[in-house]
Amino acid sequence: DLVLEHCDAMTGPAPRKGFLPLDNVLETLAGYEISVGINWARSAIEGQDTTLPLAHTRQASQAGKLGALMFSGTTQHGEYGEWQDLHAPFSPFCAESLMTHTHVRELLACTDSKPLQFLGIKLLEINPDADVNHRIAILRDGITALNKAQQ
Repeated sequence: DLVLEHCDAMTGPAPRKGFLPLDNVLETLAGYEISVGINWARSAIEGQDTTLPLAHTRQASQAGKLGALMFSGTTQHGEYGEWQDLHAPFSPFCAESLMTHTHVRELLACTDSKPLQFLGIKLLEINPDADVNHRIAILRDGITALNKAQQ
């Protein structure tokens, strides 16, 4: 099945991708066997608000179109920038990150036990001098967040 990832809307305060608002995406997909993937960071960036990913997830779920969840973080300051789509790791692993393990649990609760097409993480170590063990630790922390949220 095809999953269309919702990106930050052109109507947001400082669009990064600048695509359609979720309302328009869901209207367009009505009647088609295409679901929507919500990326935590892109929804947070859209509204510069950490509650918008949950609202988007609920909206897609209520429309019967929630097909995937992707967890990528954002920050308000620091190395990862201000509301940038630079894949900040989870807090507290990345002290500035706005994305927490609690956000994973909240979004997964919206699935009503319906299987997703995919569930994933997209995390990046921004420091080019970071060693491999640190980079692996970022991914392990993200995987742990997903696993714990599903228990």
